[in-house]
Amino acid sequence: MNNNTNQSQENNDQRLQNFDTQPNAGDLLRRASRSRNTANLIISTSPVIQQYTYLVEGE
Repeated sequence: MNNNTNQSQENNDQRLQNFDTQPNAGDLLRRASRSRNTANLIISTSPVIQQYTYLVEGE
């Protein structure tokens, strides 16, 4: 029982670590502002802009 509890806690810790390393919108925009490919980075990380770009290119 105790062993399972420890394993579960380790899994939770790992999940939290993974969650902390995921880039969020603020990180992406800061990274984009330092990059020459700002437009490409923002387009590639935004589903809405991807859709819009696809529609415009498809016409």
